[in-house]
Amino acid sequence: MIATLLLAQILAAAPATTATPVVKADTGQTRTLADVARERKLGVKGVRGGTMSVAGAALPIQPKGAASPVLGAAPPATIAGMEAEWRGRYTACRAELDAAQIEEARADSTMPSVVSRSGRGLAAVANEAREAGLLPYRMRVATAQARCDALPEEARMAGASPGWVR
Repeated sequence: MIATLLLAQILAAAPATTATPVVKADTGQTRTLADVARERKLGVKGVRGGTMSVAGAALPIQPKGAASPVLGAAPPATIAGMEAEWRGRYTACRAELDAAQIEEARADSTMPSVVSRSGRGLAAVANEAREAGLLPYRMRVATAQARCDALPEEARMAGASPGWVR
């Protein structure tokens, strides 16, 4: 009875996330990312059965030394402007990571943990439900961490000083 109530509480706290599969037109099978990449490589246009977009429209190609543009802003004309842009991007990236980590810690502390000395099966189910509830928070932290980890390389490719993104 207590385990059922605990499981219901954990599942109520967990956000429901489901992915919508993209189905192949003639076969009814789910298209994989490899299928989409193969179609793009071969230049297949107008594939029926849905499309898959990761980032939207293609961006214009920039010269190797150019900094990436900020929407609605002119590119910085001076070194000080470039430095301010990269320091701002790093600060925003770190703020997003910190916020994601705080939110994950809050969710982790509010979801009850399960301790069982006798019924291992119920405890395992409850722990799986708890971990499933924490997964979106952990994914957000991982995504923010990946962005912060990729920023120094992006800055290097744009010709920025390494100290600007530390």
